[in-house]
Amino acid sequence: RLHLANTGSGGRHRSSTANPDDSRLREDDLAAAVAAYLNREALTEVFEHVVVIADPRTLGELRKHFQAPLRAKLVGEVAKDLAKHSAKAIEDMLTTA
Repeated sequence: RLHLANTGSGGRHRSSTANPDDSRLREDDLAAAVAAYLNREALTEVFEHVVVIADPRTLGELRKHFQAPLRAKLVGEVAKDLAKHSAKAIEDMLTTA
């Protein structure tokens, strides 16, 4: 399971002058937590292949954290914000791609 309480772990230090947008920092921390979760799951037999869907900026942040075992199972990336789309619409988009 993905535990959002651990999103700030990892020893990263940020200067508020370098990136003053708190919401962006939270998004980056969430992306790092999601990537850590996927990296852990990639070491198990939970999934054989994975497609990552995220808005372009978040996808770029996720990529920074992907490890080799996850990259080996990565069969696709979709750089789109599909947060307001239904699961069915996303499934249809993936099957027609």
